[in-house]
Amino acid sequence: MEHFHVPEFETVPLYIFTESYGGKMGARFAQALSKLSPTLRHSGSPQAVQQKKVRCQLAGLVMGDSWISPVDAVMSWGPYLYATSLVDSAGEGAIDNKTAEVAAAVKNGKMADSTKLWAEAEGLVETVTNGVNFYNILKTPARGNASVHHNHVLSVMASRNTYRLKSPELEYLYNHHVGLLSKDLSKLMNGPIRDKLKVIPVNITWGGQSKHVFEALSEDFMNPVVKNVEMLLNTTSLKVVVYNGQLDLIVSTPGAQKWVENMHWAGTKQWVQSSRKPMVDSDGGTVAFSKSFKNFTFYWILDAGHMVPLDAGDVAMRVMEEIVGTKK
Repeated sequence: MEHFHVPEFETVPLYIFTESYGGKMGARFAQALSKLSPTLRHSGSPQAVQQKKVRCQLAGLVMGDSWISPVDAVMSWGPYLYATSLVDSAGEGAIDNKTAEVAAAVKNGKMADSTKLWAEAEGLVETVTNGVNFYNILKTPARGNASVHHNHVLSVMASRNTYRLKSPELEYLYNHHVGLLSKDLSKLMNGPIRDKLKVIPVNITWGGQSKHVFEALSEDFMNPVVKNVEMLLNTTSLKVVVYNGQLDLIVSTPGAQKWVENMHWAGTKQWVQSSRKPMVDSDGGTVAFSKSFKNFTFYWILDAGHMVPLDAGDVAMRVMEEIVGTKK
């Protein structure tokens, strides 16, 4: 761990940037770190701050297309798909019925069941939309229609002789959202990034534990972390930022707006009533909108899906520069 102790970084502002499920974990990490950072104004747990256990300049949390309120996300699927012409009223109704089951399981504390029901809801969405791309609804599904995609996932699962998850629903979800999509990222992390860092032991493989982690978190998967975000806004001076891609289905923008607009934060009403500001490109075209009040900002990123840095890299860079204060 001594390789990660870099004293010169103690005075550099630290921003926690996250994507997808990372936003959920980032909210928890930021809350924990905020209590241990001696440089952060914090109205709660002053003794923890005085302990000065972590020497850093914690400055903000940025959550991109993040899994903050899973129920709000899945409950938005039916209306969002209907509004974008991907389902008719019958399809919307079927999806709404299934996602209501997910919400009921969460409300009743049946977290393992809620994750399995979420998997079933995804399968239903794939069927009624003929294989919509969950990451960007306007991109062609990577493997054709729903049945072809489903069969491909199953074939990949069958061809692997590695650790198998305990439930078929989790196995399917893992291969759908992690296994099939991680090849390029694994190649990057275990190649150029490993070579650049020069500190990773040869017996450690990036992503090698992902299946075990996925299973360990399965019962926590549908738990919200809205309260963690509220705590940061209500008790710290941290910048708290949410950005969401217009074309994301997994964490749709309407779903993200739902939990944001219902936050128990003193500034929620004022934020809702604030005006949006457009962000334009060199040709004058609108590429994003933002709305801020005090230390909270929400960005609507146009023409981008779940992975905003991939779909709209230039816009993502501008957003980052605005947040950290390096905008030229």
